[in-house]
Amino acid sequence: GYDMNAVGEQTITVTYGDKTATYNITVAEKKGIAENPYTVAEIEAQADATTFGNDIYVTGYIVGSIKDNKYYKTTTTSLVNTNLLLADEPNISFTEGATINSYTDGLIPIELPNNGTIRTDWGIYTNNYLIGYKIILKGNAQSYFSTKGIKGTSEITAVAVPAAVSTSSYATFAANAALDFTDSNIKAYIAITKGDGTGVNFTQINKVPANTGVLLYKDGGTTEEIPVFDGTGADATTGNKFVRGTGGTVATDDGDNYNYILNNGSNGIGFYRANGKKVAANRAYICIPKDEIAAADAKDFFSMPGFDDDTTGINDLADKTGNERNEIYNLAGQRINKLQKGINIINGKKIMK
Repeated sequence: GYDMNAVGEQTITVTYGDKTATYNITVAEKKGIAENPYTVAEIEAQADATTFGNDIYVTGYIVGSIKDNKYYKTTTTSLVNTNLLLADEPNISFTEGATINSYTDGLIPIELPNNGTIRTDWGIYTNNYLIGYKIILKGNAQSYFSTKGIKGTSEITAVAVPAAVSTSSYATFAANAALDFTDSNIKAYIAITKGDGTGVNFTQINKVPANTGVLLYKDGGTTEEIPVFDGTGADATTGNKFVRGTGGTVATDDGDNYNYILNNGSNGIGFYRANGKKVAANRAYICIPKDEIAAADAKDFFSMPGFDDDTTGINDLADKTGNERNEIYNLAGQRINKLQKGINIINGKKIMK
């Protein structure tokens, strides 16, 4: 006999009387299950997509949708605002506003249901920051709108999320999914208000909970796929002052908080007064409650710490002329009155005594 549920090389043994025969067989893993989903190429290679059946799993990258002609239009207007397109490679580019045929261009359309949370959460027309996500989805393989694709979508799960840091070496970031930066070249930091009310400390974390705003750092910039995890064992983010953007404008003073956005302004890269600028839904800004900072300390600019050395990321609020406050801290982040023997930190710089 053999194990019908096992995958890989197996041996079947047949015994009849005093005679025995053996046969070697290969048991393939069933396709279209969550553990072994179809690819876009496999869906397209089938002459009739309906032969795949219902409730199959497919994996790939979200490569775009139409939004104010920023990405592309499909050949059928019925797909607009209801679908995403899936590809086996993430870096597919299109001419702005171009019309493409999702069948011949190595893509398959995914129809999102008219109701429920799937269209709300995954409608790329309004959530275009999801472009580049690697996903696994569950639906029915059908030929519709004259092309092969997936209808009746009932599940969409993120597998990996692209995180991009510009050549400035810094970016803010927030994702729908919990992300694990443990093995990434990109470092993620939360912002915690300093005890003396003059600014924030940046604290590195690896396992970032979903919807959590962070500061990303990679010297010289890069783009990496960050793996998604189920959120179990996520690092603590208590006191994090990063707030996820909504795509709308952010006031410097919203009545209860002082708000700062990452920008490269007159003082270089750092956090400046929000001043009504927009913050995208996959970005974040620093929001400090007024009861945690004195009005006199709510200056125009947060200088950036040096993340490539052993400092704790301590930095003070500076005014728009760049004048700094010159407080002294130890490596534990505690403010001290005078230089101590060993390493001290003044304005984010290490000072040895």
